Amino acid sequence: MGFGALENLSILNISKNMMMELVDSFNTNDNSMRTTLGRIKLDASKIGDALGLNAREMKRKKSQGVEGCVFTMLIVYLHETHFGEYSEDDEARPPWISYWRGDRLKERLKL
Repeated sequence: MGFGALENLSILNISKNMMMELVDSFNTNDNSMRTTLGRIKLDASKIGDALGLNAREMKRKKSQGVEGCVFTMLIVYLHETHFGEYSEDDEARPPWISYWRGDRLKERLKL
């Protein structure tokens, strides 16, 4: 899902302003988001955890950053601001996208 997916945010009930803030916060020099809660680094490992992908395979294919995947940025942002970077909570285990579905996603996006 790239930047073109912003057209479909009304279906997902996600604020376009929130998504644009995530895009604007992304620093391409170090693949991180600068948020009011601090810096959130996006690397192959976090993207893999968020989407349930093998980070080693992503590195082998030389995938870098989120390459425009706004939805992945959203999942990483929601997960790290909710659980913290190094949570031992069972619900915090990968794939993170499985946690952020349905009512949880809707409730969190009401902020």
